[in-house]
Amino acid sequence: MARGVQYVEVRCLDINPFLPVGIDLQQSRFIDAFILFCALQESPQLADCECGNASSNFLTVVKEGRRPGLQLSRNTTT
Repeated sequence: MARGVQYVEVRCLDINPFLPVGIDLQQSRFIDAFILFCALQESPQLADCECGNASSNFLTVVKEGRRPGLQLSRNTTT
C-alpha cells in the first residue's frame, strides 16, 4: 500500500452563512481548484525563524484571536 495524504481538511472556507447548507456548487468547485493550485505551486522553505514565528502567531490566535488590536508577527516584526 502506498503512503501519502488520504484527505485534506479545509476549515472556514466552506462556511457561507447565507446558504442553508453552508456551501454551494460554485464555491465547492472554487475550493477544489484553489487547493489543487496550492498543492502544485512551488513554495519556498520556511527559515527556522519564520517557522518559529508562524508557530508563535498560531498560538497567539488560538489564545487571543478575538482580542481587539491583536498584533501578529511578520518577518520577525510586529
